[in-house]
Amino acid sequence: MIVDCAVYTDGKRRDGELPLELALEAANEPDSFVWIGLHEPSHDEFEGVREEFGLHDLAVEDAIS
Repeated sequence: MIVDCAVYTDGKRRDGELPLELALEAANEPDSFVWIGLHEPSHDEFEGVREEFGLHDLAVEDAIS
């Protein structure tokens, strides 16, 4: 389950939740980073994160293991 997805700018959390589909765009903004909290994510949820950030399949496989 994705328990949280938020963007922080200048160390402060922005109001509201961030849709996963906008996470990479938000992470590329100046002085910003994205926090994604996962708890026992499903295969589809991990796949969504992998696709959004262009993660290598083996990196995701290692994270799942």
